[in-house]
This record gives sequence, C-alpha cells and structure tokens, in this order.
Amino acid sequence: MVLARESVAKAYVHGTMLDVGCGDGTLDLIWRKRVEYAVGLDIYLPALKRAKRYHDDVVYCDIRFLPIRRKASTQSYQLVF
Repeated sequence: MVLARESVAKAYVHGTMLDVGCGDGTLDLIWRKRVEYAVGLDIYLPALKRAKRYHDDVVYCDIRFLPIRRKASTQSYQLVF
C-alpha cells in the first residue's frame, strides 16, 4: 500500500489537495511535498490541531455536511482523498 501511494504521489508535482478525514496529517507527508496548497478536513479536533503542521488550511467539520460556501464552490482540487 505504501509503494502504491508513493508511485501515485510522484505523478502529482503541483496543484491543490483536499484531504477528507486528514487526522493528524502525518499520512500526507508524501503528498504535501508535491502539491502547492493542501486543505485538511476532520471532525476530531485534537488531531486537526496537529494537522496544521502539514496543511495550509484545516477545517473542523463532519464530512457528511461540508461547509462549502457559494464563493468557494468554484475552487477545484487536483487530488482528493
């Protein structure tokens, strides 16, 4: 599984990433080096506070009810996981 992640990560060298259920963000270290902007979403606040180290922005939310504003709906992400 790790090898698959690394090989896919090598294909992404730019763009934006949306990490749904990011946890503490440590699994994103491979991706973070290869994207320009990363946003992490999670419902567990203690982990999300730690994820600020690895993401440009973090959002405290339940993924069943994403807080997407009308203006932000035009934002696109090249990588979502």
